[in-house]
Amino acid sequence: MQAFDADPRIHAQVNHLLNESNRATARCLQKYVQREGGLPNGGGVVYGARISPSGQVTQVSVLSIRNINDAMFMACIGRTICTWQLEANADGQERIVSLPPYGMSDRWWANPRR
Repeated sequence: MQAFDADPRIHAQVNHLLNESNRATARCLQKYVQREGGLPNGGGVVYGARISPSGQVTQVSVLSIRNINDAMFMACIGRTICTWQLEANADGQERIVSLPPYGMSDRWWANPRR
């Protein structure tokens, strides 16, 4: 597994997809706040993604969590990531990458670009 920013092409694509999925992420957060009544300050989730040679995200896994244990929130974000389509890999190899953390603090949501 490599970090998403280890490959400049993947880094740029993931950042673009994160920006494009802000609205869906906000809906996941809104549902969480409605269920739980607030944000777990300092909470965060790190995901990993399996990317097929054609560029489709085929699997999303939770790699680590901090200060949160809400499966519905984690699944909501995971479903959003599963819709991502990256550029096809020229060498025909599957890629497995860790994604940047999704943080859940008031400060993080005020400035979500880490």
